[in-house]
Amino acid sequence: YKRDLSGLINEKHHLPGFSVSAGISKLISPNWEFGYEFEYSTFNGFQKNPDFSAYHFGHFKISLMRIEPVIYKSHIQNHNFILTYHINNKEKKRIIPYVFIKCGSTRLRSKLKYQSDKELIFAKIGWNKNEPKASIFVSEMNIGIGFGNEIIIDSKISLNIQADLSMVTDDNMDGVHNFNAPPPEGYKNFVSGIYGRIMIGATYTINPDRNRIADRTYRLKNSFNNKSLKRQLFPWYSNKK
Repeated sequence: YKRDLSGLINEKHHLPGFSVSAGISKLISPNWEFGYEFEYSTFNGFQKNPDFSAYHFGHFKISLMRIEPVIYKSHIQNHNFILTYHINNKEKKRIIPYVFIKCGSTRLRSKLKYQSDKELIFAKIGWNKNEPKASIFVSEMNIGIGFGNEIIIDSKISLNIQADLSMVTDDNMDGVHNFNAPPPEGYKNFVSGIYGRIMIGATYTINPDRNRIADRTYRLKNSFNNKSLKRQLFPWYSNKK
């Protein structure tokens, strides 16, 4: 997307990828939590009829018209700081919704290849100077927002289901740079890559304070002492009684 979010610039068809993250955080108040996350995500896609703006407007790595179908593969490593707000639930149920914002640094590695023989066309793959067609990547910044639900299992363990959107300030997530005019006046569009994740995970509380243990224990007891919930979960027991 353009950085003012005014429009989409997309030269590829994207496929689902894989994402995993791990982190550590600390409650700084009953509702607010601050932490660090490491993320690793992969992206891939294709274009059957490539016609890139980088070719038309003079990208020095894409100097030939591409006719054959191409594919791209990208990898992202993110180091993020995250601020989370846990939404109060007056009924003290076991599910605690939350929202969060995050920002940090990104390391992007991407390759653009022909689909038929996997010949490399262009790459950002780090400091490997033995690759003749590789250029050195630059760490970028990313920001993101998300929401989720924490499901209490016991006083220290909970499950998490969350979704988020992240914006990376680099237009090479799909293996190509986007241009909008020929040189010498030509320049990159300076667009940003935006991607979304849906994640399922678990949280283990290493050193919970007494108030947190008491609150979670109360939530668990409150859930299992709910008669209507018992009838839903154990209808055979209710009928028997």
